[in-house]
Amino acid sequence: MAEGDRAIEGMQAFYLLVCWKDPDDDISYLHTGYASRILHDLDLEQWDGDDRQALRRRRTWLALYRQDKQQNLFFMRKTSGGFADEESVSRIGDISTWIQSPHSTLLDLIACCSADLRRIQSRLRTMVQKASPTMLPCLVEVMVIDLLKWKSAWRNHFEDKRKAPSIDNLTAIPNTMDPGMEHLNTLLGLWEHGVRLHVSSAILRQALTVSVSASLRSRGEYLGSSLDKYPPDIAEFLSADTPGLSGSVVGALETLRHLLAFPEHHLRHAPDALVLLAPNAALFLCQLLSLPGTGILGSHFQKTAICLIEGITNHLKNAIQSPQDTLTLHSAYLDSLLKLIHPGPSLCMDPVEQSTPVITPSHDLIDERLSHYHEPATHAADVGVSGMPESTNTELCLSQELDLDLHMHGLANLVDIDYFWEIPPVAIDTSIGDEGRSR
Repeated sequence: MAEGDRAIEGMQAFYLLVCWKDPDDDISYLHTGYASRILHDLDLEQWDGDDRQALRRRRTWLALYRQDKQQNLFFMRKTSGGFADEESVSRIGDISTWIQSPHSTLLDLIACCSADLRRIQSRLRTMVQKASPTMLPCLVEVMVIDLLKWKSAWRNHFEDKRKAPSIDNLTAIPNTMDPGMEHLNTLLGLWEHGVRLHVSSAILRQALTVSVSASLRSRGEYLGSSLDKYPPDIAEFLSADTPGLSGSVVGALETLRHLLAFPEHHLRHAPDALVLLAPNAALFLCQLLSLPGTGILGSHFQKTAICLIEGITNHLKNAIQSPQDTLTLHSAYLDSLLKLIHPGPSLCMDPVEQSTPVITPSHDLIDERLSHYHEPATHAADVGVSGMPESTNTELCLSQELDLDLHMHGLANLVDIDYFWEIPPVAIDTSIGDEGRSR
């Protein structure tokens, strides 16, 4: 590559290295950058009259865009230069581009659906970064409406495309071009709740950071040192009405439920970005479980969360066929989380049920009334975050020493605004941003 080689095979190799990483990988963002640079040099817009070739170039661009956007949402602050032009994204990722092509397939629409969601996620992230504390509840409603519209529109697109398949499907291997609506509904739900968790947890962290910092400053204390010495009463800052709490809980629980709905062989071959949603959701639930006091979240939430984490851990273990499988790392990480929050016997009644969802995945959130999401107390009650009798941490089998340590780290992580990304100083008061970096 340094000598000017710009082969399509080289670009594909870099892309595959990002989708399925080595266990010790820490340079995926470089591979994405190399791949996008090669694609740019190959001149995406070049057209030689072959519609199939033009569509293949668009597919390649769209795949790199999705990977770059998703990776940057979690690990970096800037999108690669080749993917910063939203006008190009609209032109290549717009649904009409694919519907009008006789060579497009259902898999093309799935890629467009993912790209569309990444645009929505990126826009919501920017809105959260710039929002004042009083605007955070409004952003929760914006997120819910945007996700409902996205899911409804793309479900219709999928159903229409399945009725009029591509002419290229005639030569495809049977059952490879159409995974079926049940699989598509599960995939849509997984993507939706992954974004719900990502955006809602950012709203929650920003709301908690502002609230905790303001309270401590009024007493002449600072966030980092005070959390280490005197874990505060979380009930003073966290309630069922806290912006982002209900959405975060729903997003995390439903992410695990939808992953449990995937067959084991699908998880074994899934890209890392999809499987990583499991430890991401489990980690957030563990942070909530380790908060000082559990009266707000309730015993029902505790049991549901722990059973789901146990379930997805066993589900991943059952999919492992070799010690070198990436799933081995994910299951080991989930095991370590379980040992921290619940080293005792399983809370689930039947061990066989641990590999199945506690509650059937909610495939049809679109048909639910929006007002259901606008009433935090009602919504929270459905997932066990309000109105539950106060329970003790003995249910989680935590030792007193470990309990205190987890409490401090759990609260510190929840108010750490750098957990998923770094919020610019303009988002909130500078002093709050400085104080929020202590973990």
